[in-house]
Amino acid sequence: MIEVMQSHWISVSIIIFTLLVTPFYWFLVLPNRKAVIMAWTTAIIASIMVTINLFKIEDKLGRSGGILILSMWIIPSLIVWINRDWFRGLDQKPIAGLQIFRVIGGLFIVEMYRGNIPGSFAWPAGVGDIIVGLFALYLFLKYQEIPRNSLIVLIVIGLLDFVSAFFFGFTSSEGPAQLFALGFENQLNLFPTGLIPLYLVPYAVTFHIISLVNLKRENKS
Repeated sequence: MIEVMQSHWISVSIIIFTLLVTPFYWFLVLPNRKAVIMAWTTAIIASIMVTINLFKIEDKLGRSGGILILSMWIIPSLIVWINRDWFRGLDQKPIAGLQIFRVIGGLFIVEMYRGNIPGSFAWPAGVGDIIVGLFALYLFLKYQEIPRNSLIVLIVIGLLDFVSAFFFGFTSSEGPAQLFALGFENQLNLFPTGLIPLYLVPYAVTFHIISLVNLKRENKS
């Protein structure tokens, strides 16, 4: 049975737009042959994650649903890291530019005001995503070649934001680990916002890893 959040139409349109863009973004980062492979891979994974989200499979798994989400955050990046030579020699600017899409986290705050997501999750996750997205935009617009130290800062705050979001998402949802939003019907994992932790976060984490792989030592004078 399909169950969706009674979300704002803006949330639906922005998330769907971002979902459709992700396969094509590889063509800004990789040579054409590699981009085709990654675009098809991304599209297949996206279709699987949409199906999982619409049919609430992660909720039906109970405690294992959290493990499913966490594994989606780790496994794609681990695969990229193991095959990191395949992703070397790339321009850091479009890689870092992908993080601009992180401002989509502001939709958590929109849905909080609609009563769908608790503030204990929406504020730290939403504000954190907006900060990372705006910082990525600043770097993208300011530099022709983004400095190594700035990239490191972007990677660190970007990954810390995800750790914070996972913590507050896990502890704001019904279960033995719930610390916040007790008695609140948290609809975070429903479509469309459920696609953010299931698909868009793993995509962004993967790009952080690709950026890490392409960090170069600054020349010492």
